[in-house]
Amino acid sequence: TCFPMKMGKTPVGIINLTDKKSGEPFSKSDLKWLTTLSDQMASYMHLCDLVEQLKSAEQARGQLEVARKIQQRLLPRHPPSIANMELAGCLIPAERVGADYYDFLTSGTTSLGLCIADVSGHNLGGALLAFALRSALRTKVETEQKPSAVIRSINRVLFSDLFQSEQF
Repeated sequence: TCFPMKMGKTPVGIINLTDKKSGEPFSKSDLKWLTTLSDQMASYMHLCDLVEQLKSAEQARGQLEVARKIQQRLLPRHPPSIANMELAGCLIPAERVGADYYDFLTSGTTSLGLCIADVSGHNLGGALLAFALRSALRTKVETEQKPSAVIRSINRVLFSDLFQSEQF
């Protein structure tokens, strides 16, 4: 005889018994006891699944917290000092990590660039792409003075990655 183990309508397993050791047929009492046993085992298995899901969720939360801290550390801590100008910046992501980015870019002592970027998606993938932009941008600003040339160069470098990941 088979006893399905279900959580609600979802099957989680089967208890399959062939014969009693004594050779007697299963009684109504045996069947009732086995039904109760299969229900309890199904509940236990469901509980074990929930515990595993909780562990996975906790690990993911921990990883997102690490990503959030890295993201915050890569943002400018202090704006540059510019005569007759007061600069400030703040980024508060909608989720634990975000795909937004800002930066103050200085080249020499006379020029200042501001970057404000929003990669689509409020997730870790978007945050990774925002900081790929950061790396490429900071590298190009060191060697190129014209903003249009910097943007063209970065676009050539990042376009295929952004296109493949369906990010903007």
